[in-house]
Amino acid sequence: MDSSGIAYLGPRDFPTEDHLLDYLLDQHFDTISCDVETVTIKDRRLIGLGIGLNQQEAVYFRIMPEPSLYPNMTWRLLDQAQTIAGHNFIFDATVLLEYLNEFYNQHPIGVGGWHPTDSSIPGRYTIPPLLQSIALKLADTSLMGQMQGLPSLELANMTSRYVGMEIQRISDILPQRHTMLDLPWGVVANKCLYDCLATNRLYWKMEGPKWSGSQSFIWTHQENWDSGFDPSEPLTHWVSEGILDCYQVGIKLVPLLLKMTARGLGLYPNKVEHWYQEVSKKLLVYSDICTKEGFNPSSPQQVGYTLASRGNFLPFTKSKKQLKTDEETLEELSDPLASVILEHRGLSKLKGTYLAPYNPHIELTKPYWAHHRGVRAYTHYRMDLSTARLSSYDRSLMNIPDYIREIFAPDTGVWAWADYDQIEMRIMAQVSQDPTMMAAYERGEDIHWLTQQRLWPNSDRADESTRLRSKTFGFAMLYRAQAHTLSKHTKLPISTCSEYRTIWLATYPGVDEWQLETIADGWNQGWTETMYGRRCRLPSLDIAKPDHIEKCAVNYPIQGTGFDILARALLLCDSLSIDIALPVHDEILADGIVEFPRQLEDLGRLRTPFTQHRGLYWK
Repeated sequence: MDSSGIAYLGPRDFPTEDHLLDYLLDQHFDTISCDVETVTIKDRRLIGLGIGLNQQEAVYFRIMPEPSLYPNMTWRLLDQAQTIAGHNFIFDATVLLEYLNEFYNQHPIGVGGWHPTDSSIPGRYTIPPLLQSIALKLADTSLMGQMQGLPSLELANMTSRYVGMEIQRISDILPQRHTMLDLPWGVVANKCLYDCLATNRLYWKMEGPKWSGSQSFIWTHQENWDSGFDPSEPLTHWVSEGILDCYQVGIKLVPLLLKMTARGLGLYPNKVEHWYQEVSKKLLVYSDICTKEGFNPSSPQQVGYTLASRGNFLPFTKSKKQLKTDEETLEELSDPLASVILEHRGLSKLKGTYLAPYNPHIELTKPYWAHHRGVRAYTHYRMDLSTARLSSYDRSLMNIPDYIREIFAPDTGVWAWADYDQIEMRIMAQVSQDPTMMAAYERGEDIHWLTQQRLWPNSDRADESTRLRSKTFGFAMLYRAQAHTLSKHTKLPISTCSEYRTIWLATYPGVDEWQLETIADGWNQGWTETMYGRRCRLPSLDIAKPDHIEKCAVNYPIQGTGFDILARALLLCDSLSIDIALPVHDEILADGIVEFPRQLEDLGRLRTPFTQHRGLYWK
């Protein structure tokens, strides 16, 4: 049905598009799946949207280059469904958010009584009611797999393993340096249709309806030797009450993440301009040094050649075609030119990622939400890491350096932020039941000062440099850092770090024992578990070295539990109508004169005190 921009996959035969439309109008599809197709992963312009009507039927509606003649049918199916299954649906929802906002931007009078922009705050969006409805009845098969610590979260892998269905990946149909717009629309539609069926079948295989309940259950799958069946993976999967609870928290986060995506953060134009000029001046100094040395600091090949010609040893990359010049490699060098290159890279990223895009005086070839550039800063969220910890992309505001946070302007004139106090240390004390740590926190002591006393017994508590080393050492040891790593971060000799490491482990013997047991369990199971009962999948030997896997084994339960607490804190604040602007690992930034509830301290199986601040600038 090329002329109408609709494609159907299933057992029925529809002579004309009218027969298909009549069928879609007459039937009521309670549980559907949804998948979007975009130009590329980074270019999120919507080119088509698929609906899995059931496990056997799917329909696709073209958006680009020529839109379907019946786009309203897409929204009708989504609106009428009781459950919408997606796979990593936070991405799909973000695509729909941008598409609908762009659509309504081109129709300034609004459609259906709704307009996307809050006129009282320039550039600030609201969420379309339809998208709000979709997010509230969402099920996510990727999130289900993540909570269980399954070996792979890729749709093609999961579908092949658990339902015996083979589907195409983008790499199977898209040549390099091409976009989905370069393909015939029927090829794109076909991929999307099968993805929708795969998601629908995966939802039912994993006992999808039971994921909204509170009772533990099991689901099973059969061996599929044709797909590279892993005999070490069990055929029976137990979904505990803890896994269910964490999944439901994750699902509830999706509407909130969309809200934060749409609201963005206001900007102080004068601060943006100030930092843009400051960083540009510093960048010029480092660029001049590199130019005098005869190389371009932005070229990895030239950097490698120049450093090697100065007598530095640089290993080859995996391809063996050039020398490694990544940050970790350059930090190992004593050559001052390596430090110059690292400073240049940091400033270039700072300027290009956070300052140029927000400077209204700078013309960009690919502006981000261009009709409001320079007014607000936006970011998008991911929750597909092994620890489920939130990350952001497209200007990762969660990673913006502290010292330029002052570029963000609160809409109300006041920022408020809550910062959890030593949350990862407190989690370690709880999971390890280390007597020294537990006693220190029960007495209200500062664990970093306790560490400082043991490692630097004659130091002054007011000595900031020694305290920083103590904190750095303690946080690194949470993840069982070796002497070499400790030396790199504390700038102490390796021999000294080896001695201090021994003292630290003797000071906190419960931590030492817990870490060794967790590493052993990680090797046996392939995953570790947070305090809330959620599993975090560890990397496999084919993609990571043994020491990295062991580091992840002790890292994931701590960071994962930290996210479990933060996620519940975000939902609590949202339920109290606190205008959350941004979460940053163990910190919540809100807009307005906010009094954060003390319940934030008691969301887990341990007490997690926090401090709160207010100000014109977020610092």
